[in-house]
Amino acid sequence: MPVTNTSGGASGIVGTRSRLTRYAALILVACLAGVLAWALATALATSPTVAPSGGATVLRVGWTDDPETLNPFVGQMGTALEIYALNYDFLTRHDPRTLTPKPGLATSWRHSPDGKTWTFTLRRGVKWQDGRPFTSADVVFSFNYVIKNEMGAFTGYTTFIKRVEAVDRYTVRFVCSRPKANMLELAVPILPAHVWSTVDPEAAGAGYPNKPPVVGTGPFQVVEYRPNKFVRLVANEQYWRGAPQVDELIFQIYQSPDTMRMDLRSGAIQAATKLPLAQLKTLQGDKDLALSTQNPQLVVHDLGFNCYTGAASQGNPVLLDPAFRQALNYAIDKEQICRVAYFGLARPGETTLVSHYWVDPDWHWTPAVDERYTFDLEKAKAKLDAAGYRDTDGDGLRESRGKPITLRLWALASEPNEQTAGKMITGWLRQVGLKVKYEVLDTGALMDRMWDKRGKQFAPDYDLFLWGWNSELDPNFTLSVFTTSEIGSWSDTNWSNEEYDRLFAEQQSTIDPQKRKHLIDRMQELMYEETPMIFLAEPSRINAWNASQWEGWVRAPADAGAAVGVHPVVDSYIFAQPRTAAVPAQSTVRWGGLIVAGVIIGAAVGVLLTRRARLRVSEGLES
Repeated sequence: MPVTNTSGGASGIVGTRSRLTRYAALILVACLAGVLAWALATALATSPTVAPSGGATVLRVGWTDDPETLNPFVGQMGTALEIYALNYDFLTRHDPRTLTPKPGLATSWRHSPDGKTWTFTLRRGVKWQDGRPFTSADVVFSFNYVIKNEMGAFTGYTTFIKRVEAVDRYTVRFVCSRPKANMLELAVPILPAHVWSTVDPEAAGAGYPNKPPVVGTGPFQVVEYRPNKFVRLVANEQYWRGAPQVDELIFQIYQSPDTMRMDLRSGAIQAATKLPLAQLKTLQGDKDLALSTQNPQLVVHDLGFNCYTGAASQGNPVLLDPAFRQALNYAIDKEQICRVAYFGLARPGETTLVSHYWVDPDWHWTPAVDERYTFDLEKAKAKLDAAGYRDTDGDGLRESRGKPITLRLWALASEPNEQTAGKMITGWLRQVGLKVKYEVLDTGALMDRMWDKRGKQFAPDYDLFLWGWNSELDPNFTLSVFTTSEIGSWSDTNWSNEEYDRLFAEQQSTIDPQKRKHLIDRMQELMYEETPMIFLAEPSRINAWNASQWEGWVRAPADAGAAVGVHPVVDSYIFAQPRTAAVPAQSTVRWGGLIVAGVIIGAAVGVLLTRRARLRVSEGLES
């Protein structure tokens, strides 16, 4: 149940033989008991209903990324967003088959002819996980908390919303200054006013931990979180879509993706995301697993630059020069990165919006052939020379302001493919005369440096980094990340461009999809030209789930999509459950072995041992 927010002679020879016989029997029994214990442990390890929580049915999912925080105003990791989508609800949700908006906490909506006023009718009878009723007051509070306090995590969604007001207990009106193209894609979690109204906004946007139990209206409630170990959620039996089919959901966090893969194949976990690309063939040979090699979170991996122009920046000043950044495009072979670092399971990247996904319109922009940056080390050298970054003393290193250019390049410990790409990029940059210090950091350490401060002054302390961005189904949020207003918040490059900012605001109020696409194309073109980051690869993602012992998985989109790791679609966690059919064949064989072992042990004990000896053996087994 969800909980409220408020671990020497003939006789001597005969005697000796008798003891030896007994000792032999004891050894036999001990050996058979060992087999019994092994088989029992193996059977339990592969059982789909392993229930360490007092008989509860538990679904275990493997992750290699820690969500970092339970605070939705701070969390940025995809795993954190998935937790929020499970614990909270939104006004709308997505149809898992088509990924189009459908009713969530709002059952219906309408807008005025000019597109500036939207009215949402809310779902009745919904309760918070602490038993309090959900009303329009919670929606009004959630959005106004973001708007009035400029909560950076969600201001990209609330642009043009002037105010949110309650019409009645189950009706909410949004008054906008301009038409709003993404009104049905507002991924702002609806928070309980009676909980969050007591939280200081400054704390909410900084270090407030939002400790379990976390109160929401979603299908699950976070009740325990141990960083870098696991997140445990319990089912919300009062969930408005119906109670989930499992009692608990545990996200197990792994430091090694290979260990996660082995646990998936052994049955210790039932699903896993971001499995090693190198293990695809091995996973495809496992008949118990269903796989998806799509890119469900629309991820693009990139090489990002510190473009912050503020006086407190701790990045290398050469990165502020677009000509320097543009030259580096020619020093990186994306095709080889996809082939080597990603085992051929990636497409070369072009922009922050992935290719081969959207249709009518396709939000992805593709540069013309004569505009493309192609791999050419000599051209990279020539571009650096032309920009004034030359090797004037003949030591093989280019200089800026009389000093050799040294760049720090960081990759994430949780991304082995990016680590390989980092080594390759380091080699190419050294070939064009740049000194590179390459290092692997964990996510927390990287984020600390990227959002570093000197006192209260923003002072990003990095040069180059390898990371990635995932797109939402509507491109608005992903595009918002690179606006000037997101510097110090979502932006990881701290790039600023006035034309980009203007186009972003304009596309937000352009309801016509084709006209909006024209604006979004130009935004992507600007990023390609100025290169605040180089988009390296659109990687496949291997997500897998146990389809032989578990059923009810929901693929998103239909047929070919993934069943896990497709936030904000969380339907699999609601409907997945152990199959009701007989115990799988492997387990049946093991249990048959247990029965045979038990019979043998019983016979041996009955013939060879006294009652007292039997009791001792039995006591030994029970202990």
